[in-house]
Amino acid sequence: MTRWSESLLKSRVAVESIPIPEGCSADETFRIRELLAIVGGTCATREQVAALRERLEKSLKRGPKSPAVRAVTAAIEEELAEIVEDCEFAQSRRGKFVLFANDWAQRFHAIGRADRGLDGISLAAHQEHERIVASGTASSPDDLVRLVQLLAAHPPGVPIEYRVVVTGDR
Repeated sequence: MTRWSESLLKSRVAVESIPIPEGCSADETFRIRELLAIVGGTCATREQVAALRERLEKSLKRGPKSPAVRAVTAAIEEELAEIVEDCEFAQSRRGKFVLFANDWAQRFHAIGRADRGLDGISLAAHQEHERIVASGTASSPDDLVRLVQLLAAHPPGVPIEYRVVVTGDR
C-alpha cells in the first residue's frame, strides 16, 4: 500500500506534462527529448536534484540553445525547484510531523471508512501545533464514543484535538 505521505512530496519531474513546442526542428525535438530523458526518473533528495542539474548542464553545453530548448529547460528547472522545496519541507520539523500525521491517519481511514457512523470524520495535522485534529460529523453520541475508543486503541503519540459535531441523524 502506498503511504499517503508519498503523495504529498514531489519526487519526479513530470516529463509528460512538459510539451515539446510546436514548430521545432528535428534537431530541437531530439535535444528536448534528450533533456526530458535525463530527468525522467525519480529524484527524492537534494543531491539527486543536483546530479540531474549537472547532467542537464553538460547536455546543454553540447549544442546551441534555441528558444524551444530554453523554454523546456525552464520548465524542467521549475519542476526541480519544487522537488528541492519538498525535500526541504520533508526534512523540517513541521514537514516530518505532517508526513507522520498523514501516514498515521491512513490507518484510521482504512478502518473508519468501513464504519458508516465514522465515515464523516477526517484526521489531519493541526495547522500550527504538533497534534492530530479529528473533525467532521458523527451521527450519534455512540459513534463519537467509538471514534474516541478507536483512536485511543491506536494512539499517535501526540495529542488529539476533537472537532466533531454529533448530528443525531440516527
